[in-house]
Amino acid sequence: MLANTSAAEYLDALASFEHAAERLAGANPVMLTSEQVLDGMRRLETAARKVPSAQYAVTAIAFEQGLPAQLGYTGLKELLTDQLTLAGVEAQERMRGALNRAPRQERGVPPEPRRPLLAAAQRAGRVSERHAVAIEKALDKCARKLNDVTDLEDMLVTAAEGGVTPDDIALLGRRAYELIDPDGAEPSAEGIARQRDLHLGKQRDDDLMSTLEGCLAPEAHALVDTVMEKLARPGVNNPADAEHPVDIDDPDAIADAAKRDKRTAGQRRHDALVAALRAGIASGILGHRGLPCVPIITLGIDQLESETGVATTATGGRLPVPDALAMMGTLNHIASSSRSVLIGPRGG
Repeated sequence: MLANTSAAEYLDALASFEHAAERLAGANPVMLTSEQVLDGMRRLETAARKVPSAQYAVTAIAFEQGLPAQLGYTGLKELLTDQLTLAGVEAQERMRGALNRAPRQERGVPPEPRRPLLAAAQRAGRVSERHAVAIEKALDKCARKLNDVTDLEDMLVTAAEGGVTPDDIALLGRRAYELIDPDGAEPSAEGIARQRDLHLGKQRDDDLMSTLEGCLAPEAHALVDTVMEKLARPGVNNPADAEHPVDIDDPDAIADAAKRDKRTAGQRRHDALVAALRAGIASGILGHRGLPCVPIITLGIDQLESETGVATTATGGRLPVPDALAMMGTLNHIASSSRSVLIGPRGG
């Protein structure tokens, strides 16, 4: 578990690290004895092995704060490759490490890293980055067949700490998977059902954005593909082009709208999901006793008049008042009191 530190304390630690790294890089070890050289190599290796933990922690925070979007990047990978001049593979490994070995900030899950034993070993400098990547890949693969890979994580981390090389760790991981699935059979219905997962992260305080991640079963993947193929095309469901509604069955209209579409592929997929959710809610399939199911949004009278501030939903979510007012056109009823406005279904 990482210690809680203030911004000043973190920046002070970073400055001290930079200073020490600069001094060490400029120092000549030629005068060391053979014993001191060996000791220095070991100490330097242990210290260097701790650095990725700090990199993953700050990378995870960059993602949580929405830094890529703030700087105009399409995603975290683009930010890492541009700002840190990492290769694509390096950026992907940095993202994987941040996902699995940095403390989590998701709603409803413990704050510990997904791979706590591996993260602790790396923070202590007992395993190298290559060890960690090999262990991570083995665990990710075996997790497709097992509900809990904690014992396997413990075994592989212990092996790495005991002197097993990263290449041998990879062999151990493959052997573990062969023992778990000796026949190499096609994915079973039980395995698919066990792995399906979806996490909605908590809303950030600064911009109210939240993360969505998980593992889709084949059926869900096919359904999402179908939605994206239809609703995530350039020119379709573009919030910035709302004054020019597009008929999704009109190729000419879509082609014309696509010329005005400045969204990234990821942003188009986001907007396609929003459109699909709106359609599902509007269809009435979520209704109860003849009443439609719609979001219940509460905002103050002063917010309604000024069109500023943050509204709240019945489930505890938050959204900017302009977004709430935009949704009013699709809802059927507005109830008000002396201090607040309730937007919801007619008859609610």
